Amino acid sequence: MPEKTGMAEVNRTSLYYEMMGEGQPLVLIHGGLLDSRMWDGQFKAFSPGYNVIRYDIRGYGKSALPKGKYSHVKDLQGLLKFLGIEQAHIIGLSLGGTIAIDFALDYPGKVSSLILVSAVPVGLRTLDDELTRETLAIYELARNNNSKEAIARWLDHPVFKTIPLKSRKKIQKMISDNLPSWMLPQDSMIWSSPPAAERLSKIKASTLIIVGEKDVPDILSAADLLENKIGVAIKMSIADAGHHINIEKPRQFNSIVLDFLSYL
Repeated sequence: MPEKTGMAEVNRTSLYYEMMGEGQPLVLIHGGLLDSRMWDGQFKAFSPGYNVIRYDIRGYGKSALPKGKYSHVKDLQGLLKFLGIEQAHIIGLSLGGTIAIDFALDYPGKVSSLILVSAVPVGLRTLDDELTRETLAIYELARNNNSKEAIARWLDHPVFKTIPLKSRKKIQKMISDNLPSWMLPQDSMIWSSPPAAERLSKIKASTLIIVGEKDVPDILSAADLLENKIGVAIKMSIADAGHHINIEKPRQFNSIVLDFLSYL
């Protein structure tokens, strides 16, 4: 099937996107440190039944680096408007899930359904102090120009450690390619207020929450919160999977997603 690629000029930035397939729009939002290539195992697989759109969020992949304050949520809204899409199923993993949650709150009429993978809403307090210290230490290494060691530490970090060996070189390349992006100041990102963690009950879209049983405690706690607070939500826990479920267990992940969408 034909594949369309392009640059969407929205919100004074350029967002790289790819489209494939026909049917209802289905948007894939990648996680932090990576880019839209992380969806290679889903992009083509979902296209027989859906118009699949994957894109690089601002600052990642082929999209432009941020200049000043910006909103990933408004960028997504701008991308959909640019593509002439009124409503879409939204899938977000990790940071992509955080974006998807805020998008569902800010633009409820544009969300056909919501699929949150290893996701945490803005405003949820971190519980794992040791993990936070390790993450901050990695950023400090990169700021001190020890990028090689920083990337190696990311690959050994709990959110990447469970990725299978066959995929690790690809993940390493994505982390390396996106080094300038994940070193950007985090306070440049604008999120909705009040924070999403306080407003989850306002999400009306049918929601699927997917979490790996081997993910970090903060993600597991967040999945429980999302299931309990979102009105129409179901949670699926995947055995022997960590944070990047779509890469670790692609067949199982794809089957779960497509089964969920088929009932809508």
